[in-house]
Amino acid sequence: GRRMTSTLSSVAASSDAKNEKIYRVVLTGGPCGGKSSALFKITQRLTSLGFDVFCVPEVATMFNTGGLNWGTVTPEGAITAQKELFMTQMRLEDSFLNIAKTAGKNTVILCDRGVMDGKAYMPPGAFEEMISESG
Repeated sequence: GRRMTSTLSSVAASSDAKNEKIYRVVLTGGPCGGKSSALFKITQRLTSLGFDVFCVPEVATMFNTGGLNWGTVTPEGAITAQKELFMTQMRLEDSFLNIAKTAGKNTVILCDRGVMDGKAYMPPGAFEEMISESG
């Protein structure tokens, strides 16, 4: 709404073309919470303000459409899947960041969920263990 538009306009006004900036924004929330719809609207608005915009897709959706069925996976398989999801999400975010660094203009990287979202779907302590194992 109006508040988001005001904030986006402020970010655009504070950006200096000689000193390009990269902003990373993560949209998080439950299933069917409006993240994808918001992503579309935010992308349109930021583009109209002169930003390059990259959208990092939701990795869990990629895994699900690729055939991962969370309802039938074993507990060990679920932990493995979460680890792979985490690593894939990090790699995608890093890839878009590396591309943004070469853009030569102010850029916003929008993530449809982020690496921290997986914590909500894991047993207590499992996320922290996964991070320590990942380095």
